[in-house]
Amino acid sequence: MSIPVSMSGGSSSTGSSGGAPASPFDPMAMAGGGAGGQLMEKDSFMKLLVTQLSNQDPMSPSDPTQFVSQLAQFTSLEQLVSVNEGLNVIAMTEAAATSAQMVSYVGKDVVVADDKLYLDGSGADQDLAFELDSNASEVTVTITDEKGDVVRTLDLGSESAGQVNVSFDGRDDDGDVLPQGTYTYEVTATDADGEPVGVNQMSRGHVTSVVFENGYPELMLSDGRRMPLGQVLQVTEAGAGS
Repeated sequence: MSIPVSMSGGSSSTGSSGGAPASPFDPMAMAGGGAGGQLMEKDSFMKLLVTQLSNQDPMSPSDPTQFVSQLAQFTSLEQLVSVNEGLNVIAMTEAAATSAQMVSYVGKDVVVADDKLYLDGSGADQDLAFELDSNASEVTVTITDEKGDVVRTLDLGSESAGQVNVSFDGRDDDGDVLPQGTYTYEVTATDADGEPVGVNQMSRGHVTSVVFENGYPELMLSDGRRMPLGQVLQVTEAGAGS
């Protein structure tokens, strides 16, 4: 951490006896530059401050106001360095705790706030889940492929408020098995008056590992999806939620 500092001492007469007085001592010249406002580290700042005091002219000392200002700068710098070090320790501790927590999810089943669905191409049933804010008289689930084309529409009719679980057979509207890949599903719901009902979509997955490639931990699911901890809604033992 660096701060701008400009120090100037009084005239110095430290030349050899009988000779001409030496030129005024310039502590900034020791830092490789004679101009004020140069940036330096705190150790260099302290060395120059001590050098300035050691070489000032006793008969014409440095301005005490300037000296106090320099000390105040140094004190502020020390405090900022201490605060920064403390924040770094806190950040590292929290990151370690979060990483340890996420590693404990490996081998567990999770419910996440997500609208993705992975199909393995076998035609096996898949569970879709969502939550309705209130009772709905009409609920429709629209499933699209990676290109955005609609491949299946499910008309569920009326559903009560709360979590709704739907079993999807992995087939398109013609009854053909959908190929392997990641699909997106969208739930729309309306009440008896035709007004939209709030929907929170969820999906299930099995945690196989934790990855840190993006600079923060993410859960790697068996279907290839990556989930940050903030999207996890529920964690259960493998097979317990099926």
